[in-house]
Amino acid sequence: MFSINSTYSSELTTDHPTWTSKFSEGPVFYYEAIQLKVKVDDPVNFTSDVNVCGFLYEEQFDPTDYSANLIKYSCDEDTDKPFSFTALLKNDRFRILVVTSRRLYETKSFTITMRSVFSKVLIERFIVITRTTTTTITVTNATTINTATTTIIITTTTACRYSHIID
Repeated sequence: MFSINSTYSSELTTDHPTWTSKFSEGPVFYYEAIQLKVKVDDPVNFTSDVNVCGFLYEEQFDPTDYSANLIKYSCDEDTDKPFSFTALLKNDRFRILVVTSRRLYETKSFTITMRSVFSKVLIERFIVITRTTTTTITVTNATTINTATTTIIITTTTACRYSHIID
């Protein structure tokens, strides 16, 4: 049934961004985000060659919220098996495949094979850059008896995405 192969190879390194998935409480897993597109609606089977996790998102990936837009994932933290799942890719929508390590701060090379029926999967690698802005507000309340100062710090994080075509 799946006759057309597309492959993507890379390596998770200490230079990659980190994120928190449902399997952790802190940003300790390196990840790489890959945008996928097909020319016609097509079921695609995703498999990895090593034990990494695969998360498939619809249209957008938010590294601060692993569950937002999540379609499917394969990550069995109790085994060392490669991930595998099948999902329908629609030609009018982008999908984002996020590949992560299974162990805290783990780096490794990986290859993802995408087997489809009708068309080759078009692949773009995303580089997610996070910008943090901090705003400090100081409020002073002065009375004839004493002066009280309260400082409020507001931190805002914005994720920006840049991409370049791989295939």
